[in-house]
Amino acid sequence: MNPQEIHEKIDPSLIAPHYSSRIYAGLLVELENVLGKAEAEKFISNLGLPLKFLTDPSNWTSIVFLNRFHGAIASDPRLPKSFARQGGRNLTLANNRTPLHFIVKSFGSPYRVFSHLNFFSKFLNRLEQVEIQEIKKNYARYFIHTSKIKDHLPIAAENWAGIIETIPLLFDLPLATVSTKVETNGFQLEAQWRSSPVGTKLLRWVETFAAVSALILLVSSFFLEKTLNPTLSALLFLFSLVSIGRVGFKLGGFKQNKSDFEDISEKIEE
Repeated sequence: MNPQEIHEKIDPSLIAPHYSSRIYAGLLVELENVLGKAEAEKFISNLGLPLKFLTDPSNWTSIVFLNRFHGAIASDPRLPKSFARQGGRNLTLANNRTPLHFIVKSFGSPYRVFSHLNFFSKFLNRLEQVEIQEIKKNYARYFIHTSKIKDHLPIAAENWAGIIETIPLLFDLPLATVSTKVETNGFQLEAQWRSSPVGTKLLRWVETFAAVSALILLVSSFFLEKTLNPTLSALLFLFSLVSIGRVGFKLGGFKQNKSDFEDISEKIEE
């Protein structure tokens, strides 16, 4: 069945540019983990959208479908209370190595990502408004305005919490600690996380400095017609190539991430 045939057989009220199908990726993984593949597919088919539709990252669903999905989670006794949060955590793994993953990493640190959470939310939904109430070096407090979600706010809050818990993982840091507080028109999220070790940042600068220094030494010895010990010369040359290659690879990756970032930003604005 091609994409056009799939869309023709779908209830129009379930598809609208409200929530990206990306937000279901982690929940789908957790459904299969808890229920098994066959039962997970049955669970989804009962909601009115085929699994193939939800696994296509270019698709969007309506608030009607999201509420239906949350209702099914809340009413299924087979799903543990931790289901929604774990589904949020799985989102990072489900989107691993995608353009969105590289965009997030290109910001360089958890703090910068947490500082732009209102921007990143646009990649996943167009109804909820993220208000940054407070942001510090290792702490952030948000209020997520979700006037359209009324019946299952705790599930939405827990899913959000699971998603932002994993932001530090992208920078090789432990999970953030996230608490939730549900209110009538949305929910509050408080997050705390660890910064990158100072030693890691220092090592990057030392590596770059050492690479440049070694290269300068080699070039100087060539132009000044001074000879180094052949073994030392070979080791310095190899070290220079490896270190500068690592630095160049990181810079190249950043430029590519920036390009992906700009392309996707334009699509969002459209």
